[in-house]
Amino acid sequence: MNHENDKRISNQFYKFCTRLLKNEIYDICRKQNKGRKYKKDILFLPLDDIKQIGICDDYFYGENKFYINGEAVTITDNRIASAISKLSKNKQDIIILAYFMVMNDREIGECLNLIQQTVYYQRIQALKLLREQLHKEGFDYERKNY
Repeated sequence: MNHENDKRISNQFYKFCTRLLKNEIYDICRKQNKGRKYKKDILFLPLDDIKQIGICDDYFYGENKFYINGEAVTITDNRIASAISKLSKNKQDIIILAYFMVMNDREIGECLNLIQQTVYYQRIQALKLLREQLHKEGFDYERKNY
C-alpha cells in the first residue's frame, strides 16, 4: 500500500510539474506575440526609414595605417597621411617615429640602424617635402617662430 501511495504522489507531482512548465511556455509565447503586434523587423523597413533612425560610427573610417618594425601607427587625417605616403619608406619611418611616436633622433637611429646625423638630415628633408606637398593640396598652417 505504501508503494502504491508513493507512486500516486510521484505521478501527481510529475503532472503538476508538467502542467506548470506548459503554462510557463504559454505565458512566454503570449508575451512574445503581444509585443509582435507593435514591433517591426528592421529588415522589412524602407531604406529611408533606416537612415532616419540609424547612425553610422566612423571610428575606423578614413584611418591610414603605417607599419614600422611590425607596429601599426594610425593617422586619421587623410591629407597628412596622403602626404606622408608619398615620401620614401625611410623618410616615412623617420617622420612617423619622430612626430607620432615622439622619439628623438638618437632613438630613431637605434630603431632604424642609422646614424643620428643621418636621421636629423632626412627628417629635415622629409619635413620640407611634406610642407611642399601639403601646400600644393591647399593645407594651410601657421608657422610659429619661438
